[in-house]
Amino acid sequence: MTRRFAESTLARLSDCVAREMGLLFTRERWNDLERGIVAAAPHLGCGDAAECARRLMSAPLSRSQVEILAGYLTVGESYFLRDPASYRVAESVILPELIAARRGGDQRIRVWSAGCSTGEEAYSLAILLQRLLPDLEGWRVTVLATDINNAALSQALAGVYGKWSFRGTPPWFKSLYFSDAGEGRYRISEKIRRMVSFGYLNLAEDSYPSLFTNTTAMDLIFCRNVLMYFTRDMARTVVHKLNRSLVEGGFLVVGPVESWPECYQPLQAISFDGVTCYRKPAEGVAPAQPAETAGSERGAVEETGVKVEERGELAALIRSHANRGQLSEAMKLCREALRSHKLDASLHHLEAEILQEQGLFEEARVSLERALFLDPKLVLAHFAQGNLALGGGDRDKARKHLQNALELLQEFAPEEIVPGSEGMSAGRLSEIIRQITSLKDPSPAREGRDGERWRKR
Repeated sequence: MTRRFAESTLARLSDCVAREMGLLFTRERWNDLERGIVAAAPHLGCGDAAECARRLMSAPLSRSQVEILAGYLTVGESYFLRDPASYRVAESVILPELIAARRGGDQRIRVWSAGCSTGEEAYSLAILLQRLLPDLEGWRVTVLATDINNAALSQALAGVYGKWSFRGTPPWFKSLYFSDAGEGRYRISEKIRRMVSFGYLNLAEDSYPSLFTNTTAMDLIFCRNVLMYFTRDMARTVVHKLNRSLVEGGFLVVGPVESWPECYQPLQAISFDGVTCYRKPAEGVAPAQPAETAGSERGAVEETGVKVEERGELAALIRSHANRGQLSEAMKLCREALRSHKLDASLHHLEAEILQEQGLFEEARVSLERALFLDPKLVLAHFAQGNLALGGGDRDKARKHLQNALELLQEFAPEEIVPGSEGMSAGRLSEIIRQITSLKDPSPAREGRDGERWRKR
C-alpha cells in the first residue's frame, strides 16, 4: 500500500502509542498503525490524517483520545466460544473444582472477562456457569466484563448478535440462550444478561485490583488476545495487577499466542490438554494476620482518640482484606472501627462497599445514607448511591446523586486523586459519570446475580 506517513513519522507514532497506551507496533505492523490512525482521525476532531498525527505527537494523550484510538488500533472481533479448548478447560476442570470446593460453604464465584470487546466471551462464561450450577439461585455469581472501547461495551450491553458471532457453536447454544431479534440477529436471554456486569477499564492505566472497580478476589480471569497488543514491559505490568486481582488458587487464562513465561511470574503454568493456564500459588497471597497482631489492631481501634493517620492505616488494612476476598474479616474490622468512630463518613462508605460485595444492597444503601448525612460532600458516596439507584431502576434518584458527584468533582484538579477511590483521578471519574448519565436507555442497568453494582463506563 502507498503510505500517507513518512517512516520517521510512523516511528514517532509507534513510540507515542507504546508510551501512552502500552501498545506495540513493530515496523512490520506500521501499516496497521497508519490504517488505524487514518480511520480514527475524524473521530478525534482532525481534518485529515496529517493533522491527526501532529496532534497525537505534540502532547500527552487525553483519556478520550486513548479510548477512541483503542477502538481503531486493536482488533475488536469476538465470537461465542472462541478458542473452544479454553472453554473446555474452564468447563471440565477449573470451574468444577471451584464449585466442589465452595459448595455447602461460601457459595460465591467471581469471573472476569478482561478485554471483553462486544461481550461474547463474557456471555459464554455466564452460560458455562449456568450449565454447571443447577442450583444457581443458591450461589452469588459475578461475571465482570471490562473493556477500553465504549462502542464495544454499548454493543455488549445491548446483547444482540448476528449469525457470524455464532460460528463454530453447537446447535443448542443459540436455541437455548438466544431469541430471534429479526433480520438475522439474536438477543441474549435475560437470565444470562443479568449475570454479567459490564464496565469500562483501561488495563494499561487504571487501578486494579480495587473495590471501586469491582476487580477484587477473582477466581478466574479470561484475558485472551489482549496482552499481545502490549509491549512486554506493559504486559508484565498488567499480569502483575491481574495476579493481585486473583484469589489464592485462582486461574488466569490467556490466548494461545500469549505464552511468554517471563511475563507470568510468580503465577504457576499448568497445562490441561494442551492449554496452558496460570494459577496463583498459595505463597502469592499475603498471609492472614496472626492472632496477636490482629488483636493489637483491634485494641488500637477500640481506643478513644485514635489519630487520623491511624484510621487511615486501618482503612487501608480493611481494603486489603476486602481486595483479597476476605469480606468477613474486612467487615469485622470495619464494624469495630465504627464503634469508636461513628461520625467518620469515610468508614460508613467503606462499610457500604463491603456490603455491596456481599450482595447486601439495602444495607449498603443505609450505610451510604449515613455517610452522606455526616458528609454531604463525600463524592464517592454520591457515586455509589447513583449506581445503586440505577441498579434498582430509580433513574431520578440516580440522576440526582450522579449530578451531585459531578458538581463536587469540579472542586478537584482533574489530575487529583479522589480520596478513597484507590487511585482514580477526579478527571477520570467525571468522564465515567458523564458516560453513565449520557445513556439514552438505562434499561440494562441491572444488578448481576450476586448483585454486583451496574456500571457503564
